[in-house]
Amino acid sequence: CFLERAWEAAELTLPFILPRNGDQDSDLPTPYQSIGSRGVNSLSSKFLLTLFPPNSPFMKFQIDDFMLEELNAQRAPVEEGLSSMERAISNEVDAKAMRVPLNEVLRHLVITGNCVVYVNPENKLRVFHLDQFCVRRDPQGEVLEIIVKEEMSRELYRDVFGSNPPKDSGDSSEGTEKPLDLYTVVRRKDKKIHVHQEVNNQKIPKTDSKFPVEKSPWLALRYNAIDGEDYGRGFVEEYLGDLQAAESLNR
Repeated sequence: CFLERAWEAAELTLPFILPRNGDQDSDLPTPYQSIGSRGVNSLSSKFLLTLFPPNSPFMKFQIDDFMLEELNAQRAPVEEGLSSMERAISNEVDAKAMRVPLNEVLRHLVITGNCVVYVNPENKLRVFHLDQFCVRRDPQGEVLEIIVKEEMSRELYRDVFGSNPPKDSGDSSEGTEKPLDLYTVVRRKDKKIHVHQEVNNQKIPKTDSKFPVEKSPWLALRYNAIDGEDYGRGFVEEYLGDLQAAESLNR
């Protein structure tokens, strides 16, 4: 089971990254060695600095040579405009403090091998852990479906959606204050990404949206892609035996 391996990898490195059974309030296990945590922190920091270097653009816009020949005298202003776009994107990353969730993304990929990232219209990132989603891919590895599960209070539901949540057949006077299970369903269909949300097996009105496949705000990331598998494998899994041995010896 991918989730079981991810729990085991987290317990030997950074247990708070993926608490077993999603219980954040219980006492987390404390590893008897720090090899795993130091390795994960070092690797994720290097990834972050490499992918998103501070004070410099992390991408470069270029025009192919054939287009440059057609531009002729306009080449200089076009290249200056592309450089301005690079700086604007880098400033947006800094202004939105994206490096904090990006570091969380890299830690999850290194340890568990999987995570889902949602980019909202304000360019703020949300990271979903392996125990919060399931994903299905086609034989080429492209995402066919993502289902994300969140907990939401009934008061927050009314504030966000402006109506009372649909009543569950199992609701009772004792259970009316229990948190709701909010499901976000992301499906690829007809070269579009279709998104809607559900509560108590009922679709929430006015939550439907569509995006082009290449502009989907829902990204299912994985560290090691294995052909035929819907989920990825983490870097820590490759050294799980060494970490288990170090844990046992130190204990």
